[in-house]
Amino acid sequence: MKRFILFPEEVSEKSAVGGKAVQLSRLQKAGIAVPPSFFITVSAFDAFAESAGIASLLEAYGAAVKKGDEAEVTRLREKITEGLEYPELPAEIREELRDALLFFRKKGITKLAVRSSARGEDAQSFSFAGLFESILNVENDLNKISEAVRLVWRSGFDRRIGHYAQKKVLPDDWYRMGVIVQEMIHPRFSGVFFSVDPVSGAQNKALLEYTAGYAEQLVQGQVTPERCVVRHSDRRIVEGSPPDEADVSLLNRVIDLCFETQNKLGGAIDLEWAADERQVFILQARPITTAAGEDILWTDENVGEVIPDIVTPFSWSILEPITNEGFRWFLKRIGIKKYPRNGLFGLYEGKVYFNQTAFRSLLNRFYLSQTGRPISAPAKLLQLTRSLFAVSRLGLFSLTLPLRIKKIRQSHGGTLRDVSFNEETEISPSLEYVRRLLRLHNRNMALHISCTIVAELYYQMLAKLCSAWLADKKELNADVLLAGLHAAESAESGRALWQIAQKIKKTPSLRSLFEREDSVDLQQKLMELEEGRALLPDIEAFLDRYGHGALHEFELYYPRWWEDNRYIFKMLQTYVRSGSDLEQQQRETEQRRNKARETALSRLHPPRKWFFQFILRRTEIFSTQRENLKQDFIRAHSELKKHLLHIGRTWQAEQRLDKADDILFFTLDEIEQQCGDASAQVINRDTAQMRMERREGQSAAPHPKKLLQRGNRFIPLDEAETGASVSALKGIGCSAGVAEGRVKIIVDPANPDNLQKGDILVAVSTNPGWTPLFVPAAAVVTEIGGALSHGAIIAREYGLPMVTAVENVTTKLKDGMYIRVNGFNGQITILETTEKQ
Repeated sequence: MKRFILFPEEVSEKSAVGGKAVQLSRLQKAGIAVPPSFFITVSAFDAFAESAGIASLLEAYGAAVKKGDEAEVTRLREKITEGLEYPELPAEIREELRDALLFFRKKGITKLAVRSSARGEDAQSFSFAGLFESILNVENDLNKISEAVRLVWRSGFDRRIGHYAQKKVLPDDWYRMGVIVQEMIHPRFSGVFFSVDPVSGAQNKALLEYTAGYAEQLVQGQVTPERCVVRHSDRRIVEGSPPDEADVSLLNRVIDLCFETQNKLGGAIDLEWAADERQVFILQARPITTAAGEDILWTDENVGEVIPDIVTPFSWSILEPITNEGFRWFLKRIGIKKYPRNGLFGLYEGKVYFNQTAFRSLLNRFYLSQTGRPISAPAKLLQLTRSLFAVSRLGLFSLTLPLRIKKIRQSHGGTLRDVSFNEETEISPSLEYVRRLLRLHNRNMALHISCTIVAELYYQMLAKLCSAWLADKKELNADVLLAGLHAAESAESGRALWQIAQKIKKTPSLRSLFEREDSVDLQQKLMELEEGRALLPDIEAFLDRYGHGALHEFELYYPRWWEDNRYIFKMLQTYVRSGSDLEQQQRETEQRRNKARETALSRLHPPRKWFFQFILRRTEIFSTQRENLKQDFIRAHSELKKHLLHIGRTWQAEQRLDKADDILFFTLDEIEQQCGDASAQVINRDTAQMRMERREGQSAAPHPKKLLQRGNRFIPLDEAETGASVSALKGIGCSAGVAEGRVKIIVDPANPDNLQKGDILVAVSTNPGWTPLFVPAAAVVTEIGGALSHGAIIAREYGLPMVTAVENVTTKLKDGMYIRVNGFNGQITILETTEKQ
């Protein structure tokens, strides 16, 4: 008779219970302490799938994933996950489960953890680490355990799993999943053990991370762990945080058990453990799946400016496929069909990172040789052929790209009007509008990413031409030639707001109001004045046109300006008080650019002049169009939020959510599942609250600028100080000019803390939502960015010197310091350590 539940001592076949359960069974048989457990077999999943009517879909789903047929994968995933909402497990499974739970109750086990154990999970070549669901602290109750089991099974069909499966060579039935049900341990300490030092790769050292309470807090980034390196030979801590004296004995027992476990399982291993005063348990064991030499460097460069925040589940569920698929689209256009297996964008503790290792590997296709290794003549010829092919494809693509952009942008407004929000829309049409907006996002992001890369290449070419052909004129550089173009739409909001401020300054009663009142009271005060009521239509017109903007544009959890206009009133007040003359500033910038262009062209003979003009024009087009494509994306993103909030308000009325925007703590898949089955319990208050608390914990935790991924572990890399003089800092000059002023460090752009005319705006990064803050500033300095980052483009539009990529500048500089910012060479000089009088 087929068994649906096995205890560890009964397990003999890997296919019966899945990879992780087999590992736990091996540990228990070897005498290693594991929590009391039983396993729900893969056969139980098969029986449930049959009873739910989805068995015939599973094989097709696996084939579609391997084939990379995204449309078919999405269609089948929706049908499968809908089927997994089936209200009850089959009777024969429930009967065995009831008996197993009764056995645990007799042993006094009242709280349980329910974990995945898929076919192949924790195998040598692939681990699925962190991708499947674990449900903790579940009551020993048949119905609650049954629901937890269904949630674990359903996690096998998450969009992330499909992407992972496409990158690995997996068994044909990798989606068939066993489930582990084990006693919930309430530890004093828990953590992870990595038998090979993941930073140095040293085989004779191990890494131990631990925290008080549950290891899940550590894994999810809710706490910063204690970390120490352990020497294999004597099992002593040789680096990192030594434990308190009272905890030495307990942690020594942890270390001993981890090494004992490694010896019995063999090979490099990654363990999850929990310990109390009585005993140390091994909760999970998985082999290291990334071989030596396959380290991956993740950084916040390129994404830190655009997505600096912890992302909500909804945002990541759409941004991950949109960004990675956009990059994949670009690579296909230039003849590169193989996409990096880990993708170019990933998530660590809620923050988005960029895969520098994969990106550098892609760039190698455009170089004729690689330094550091000899290369034979045939190999050099092959590499030359490949590079010329890639360069030619890229050149042809760049010639057709402006037409692609023009076509998409011309249709964008009409498409957006077709899916605009209407209060009378029901949930089903709103969800369809969300899908249509996401399709628009996909097209827009593919072009935005393509335009960004091409713009960077043309910018570098322009910079090299200036350096080679205009070497005796240092003031003639790419940044000067690109300043004051007035073509970036993201700069328009700052100009429009400045123009409203000029009206205010010309009306004595309004000027007095804005100079003396708190900004939070301004809207109400305006309604009390005749002149104020006359001004409000101008502000409303501004919000109609630019209300899609936000200080955190890609993360929808933050309000758009149409939701919360306090920032707009704050910036109007800043403009009125600062006295900046933006129009004069821009006229002077445009005049400098025109003069620089005339001088540059006058020094070149006809062939060079033609080529220089061609490169300059292409750089102008792509550097501004990338910003305009992003603005189109943000407009559609704003409309997307209106539809989501509409659905959220409906679920709030049904008491599924406390607030409408709690919908953002659910993935797109989960929202679609709930919309497809009104009786489902996918969207609920408890899950929203748990994920909200997790995000708060991740937001409070420090996030490194660089991470090294080795195997299943991500290791923050602490960058050493450069040793630069305290009076001189260096970055990348990306907007020409020199300015001196008082440092004003802006942490929260919604509260700019009286940024005054002539201040030097210093921040970690900026995005288009910061544009109004540039108007009163004399110069801008950031930690993250580049020559074609948003901040650089807006600084050039407004004629402001800017230096970016200055490491830790927000901690090295202090408010009130008087500094000189040189946008030509990237030099920052501290002139006085206190405010200049």
